[in-house]
Formats: sequence, structure tokens, C-alpha cells
Amino acid sequence: MFDQHVDKIVSISTRVYKTTSLQNIEYSFVKTKPSQYFGWEEVVIDNRVVRIATAEKALIDMVNFHKSKYAIDLMIEKLSLYRNSLDTTKLNKYLSKFPLTTVKIFGLIFDLLGIDSSQLYKLIEANHGTHWMLSGDKKFNAKWRLYYDIYFDKYKLDQREIVGCIKNKEIRKSIYVDN
Repeated sequence: MFDQHVDKIVSISTRVYKTTSLQNIEYSFVKTKPSQYFGWEEVVIDNRVVRIATAEKALIDMVNFHKSKYAIDLMIEKLSLYRNSLDTTKLNKYLSKFPLTTVKIFGLIFDLLGIDSSQLYKLIEANHGTHWMLSGDKKFNAKWRLYYDIYFDKYKLDQREIVGCIKNKEIRKSIYVDN
């Protein structure tokens, strides 16, 4: 599902490691809190056990640790392409362990893509603080109390698509808010 550049691999760790190169591949490490070090599967590669993030956790890590227009756009692309193979229950459960900004970003994107965001909304509805997707964002979404770049509105489903998705039972309880 995820394409890492052939020349760079990013790993999440609870310790600080310096970036290193081996056989023309750069390995970099992002330090995380122990409470956010989960969501992997153990796989044997070259007789060694390695931990590889589940698709759901990789999406979250991409946004949480590399907040940029590119990272969020890539997350949206992967969500759109693989939405039927992703475990949204697992995604919602994992997101409950992350900062509110990350939860709000996913909530807004879920709404734009017509994915049920009700579980994520429960995580933030008691919090009335305002957050920014990225520094300098100007458009405000009242439901998520999140400023975001108008660029992401291009993913918004129009009403015909929403009706079509409802008829096909792809959307169950999504809430749409027009700003």
C-alpha cells in the first residue's frame, strides 16, 4: 500500500538513533512516545524478525510525524484507494491515542471523503480548542474546530456523489458541514 522511496526508509522508535546509510539506502528514525509505539506486525526478513506498521498505523504516523501538505495529500490518496481494505475500527482506536490535532485532521478528511467520522468526533466534541492542520492555514471547519488549507476542498464529495454513496450503502452516519 505504501511506497517508500527506494533510497530512504523511515522507522519509528522509542529511542533516538542517528540517520545512517547502508548500500545507498538512507535509514532515518523518528522518536515517539512509548504510548504511541504500537500497531505493527512482526515479519521475518532474512531470518530476522522485524516490525512493520499496519496500514492504519502507517497512515497515522505519516500525518502525526510529518505534518505537511504532501503527507496529508498522500494519506488522502491512500485512504481513497484502499478505503475498503482498511480497518476503520482499528484506525479509530489507534487515533484515540494521538494528539487532538491529528484526530481532527483525520476527522475532517473522513468527512471530505464521505467516511464515517462519528467515532472520531466523540473523541473531540468536549474539547472546544482550535487547531491548525498546518501553520498559516486560513479556512475554518466549525465541526472539527480546525483551520485547514482550501487546497483540500478538492476532495469534498458533491451532493450527487453523497446520494450515490448512500444508495450504495458506503456512507452510514457521516455528518457534513459546509463552511
